[in-house]
Amino acid sequence: MASSNYDISHEQGTNFLLNINYYDDAGVPVDMSTGYWAQMDVRGQRYELDTSDSTLKIRFSSANTYGVTGDMEPGGKTAGHISMNGEYIYSDSMTGPTSSNVTGQMSLSFAKEISVQLSSGTSLYDLFLYDDRGIPGGTTGDASAEKLMSGKFIISPSITDPHFGG
Repeated sequence: MASSNYDISHEQGTNFLLNINYYDDAGVPVDMSTGYWAQMDVRGQRYELDTSDSTLKIRFSSANTYGVTGDMEPGGKTAGHISMNGEYIYSDSMTGPTSSNVTGQMSLSFAKEISVQLSSGTSLYDLFLYDDRGIPGGTTGDASAEKLMSGKFIISPSITDPHFGG
């Protein structure tokens, strides 16, 4: 299946949440709570032109378990989270989050503390969904991969100082 083209806009200094609904060919929501994982990179240019990740702005991943992750390893890149079964809900301390358990819904998120660190401008992104295909202990190498969507990731600059009271 061909991926869709969708441009994502985000206001610098605000929380980010994007819900994506995923259905099978019969229109039934796919339960992605087990056996699925996802990753989305936001970059200044295509990976094939920057394999060193020097233009990587944000990496969203279902392996990233917290909403505020600060620097990723290695290289100190900012990270976001992907929940595989619904909107991500943060606790007061931004730890111990849970999902809303919406079958067939993938939620991408990061908190305003991450957003404040991002420079305004236009970058590129693509989102990959991996399915372990029922292989016990499946890894990315065993999984099927589907590019769900791609496009521009546009961060609009803040006029007001995004650090409240700052």
